Amino acid sequence: MGSPRPARARRTPAAPIESRLEAIVARREQRVQIVGHSLGGMLARGIAARRPDLVSGIVTMGSPVLAPGAHHRSLTMFVLGLVAMSKVGVSGVMNETCVGGECALESFQESQVPLPSDVSFTAIYSRNDGIVDWRACLDPAAAHVEVRASHIGMAVDPRVSDEVLSALRTHREGAAAAASSLRVATA
Repeated sequence: MGSPRPARARRTPAAPIESRLEAIVARREQRVQIVGHSLGGMLARGIAARRPDLVSGIVTMGSPVLAPGAHHRSLTMFVLGLVAMSKVGVSGVMNETCVGGECALESFQESQVPLPSDVSFTAIYSRNDGIVDWRACLDPAAAHVEVRASHIGMAVDPRVSDEVLSALRTHREGAAAAASSLRVATA
């Protein structure tokens, strides 16, 4: 079912997600699709590149995978607030390394790794995002879908949900067609 897990296990921001995906894939006995909004999409992109044995497709919404820093300064201030909380002992929030250190660099590098051909990718973006520069969402490996929504609106707008569901169906149908042609070719 794809390539095996890399020999060196790393503790990344996506590690809890990856662990949960391992359990789901073991139970379902098939790879899964991931939908991620903003940073969640960037994490999904990294997991899909690192663990194609778990992931058959991803849909990102407003995720600046090409340039993580291409966002409004208000988001920078919010993130700096999270870092300050981390410094005073609040657990579970972003720390300095996740914003500008080794963790951030590793996450960005993973988001640039080419995806295997059997991992589908749709990037949903909006020119009206208001937080993320929409051009940073246009990963060349993805099918691009433009919507009319704000950054937060992408997570709750029913029209965007319809686009997400459409992408998931398209990914599933593409995988089924590929599996079918593989069976015919090997028969």
